[in-house]
Amino acid sequence: MNKYVTIGITNMLLPYNGLNVPVKLGNGVQLELFEHWYDRLKLENIFPSETFPHIKRRNYVYTYNSEKCDEYEALELLTIASLSIWLVKPTDVGFDYFVKARYNRDWKYNGHSYSNTMINSYDTDEIRINETDLIIANKINENIYHDVISQDIDNINSLRIAIWSLFKAITTDMHSIPIRYLILWVAFEAIFGPKKNGNIKEKIATRHSKFMSNSDENIRNELYEKTRKGYKWRSKIVHGDQIGSKNFRGEEFSDIYKFTETSIRESIKKILLDNNSVKIFCSDEREKYLDNL
Repeated sequence: MNKYVTIGITNMLLPYNGLNVPVKLGNGVQLELFEHWYDRLKLENIFPSETFPHIKRRNYVYTYNSEKCDEYEALELLTIASLSIWLVKPTDVGFDYFVKARYNRDWKYNGHSYSNTMINSYDTDEIRINETDLIIANKINENIYHDVISQDIDNINSLRIAIWSLFKAITTDMHSIPIRYLILWVAFEAIFGPKKNGNIKEKIATRHSKFMSNSDENIRNELYEKTRKGYKWRSKIVHGDQIGSKNFRGEEFSDIYKFTETSIRESIKKILLDNNSVKIFCSDEREKYLDNL
């Protein structure tokens, strides 16, 4: 019987916090070392160092084994697993190449393809994933797949839109940062936006600040003001204000961009770590829940 494995090659190299691999990440995906597959599939000729300097035997990889050759499903599962780790800690956990292999008495290389990888918006060199992070990522991964992604395809709920918008944003090049920022706001509004028009900025700021403040009034006020400021930048870009490229490189926008990305990441993570919250944000209960915070 044929078996298949899809391997997503991360940019994480040994030594990396001494992770004890392989580690199960949920939904059949594992984090393991590349060297096992690198040697077995004879990949030194496929990824020569002069052409692929970042791909080495020491890389960590995501792997997904199956009994059917469904590249779309495999890539989706690897993507969700990598996003789950990024939601725990925003570091260099994406993959830009994936390898396909087939087993029939022995494993054989079966091609490779390019994949859009996550591009971090700020320096993450000092951020390290540990085994506790991977346990948390496992829960997030399971909840994304079973309670959000694998549900009725016609149920385009708020949480599904937010998750895929976030992924689209963080795989958009930083040279297109205004577009990246707007896609983050698609995710932001999918989570906190009201169904009816009117006073949208105030409602989003109020909902977000209450959801993430844990009743701390000082934190709530700070989140409220920064969210309003973030929405103001969103509106400037959407409505074609002549902002000027130098303003996108300035400290003010840099700070508000980082706040927006961190806020949507932390909000989605908080939802996905609570089963009841997942149900609420995947249903029509979201509006009532947010209004009653």
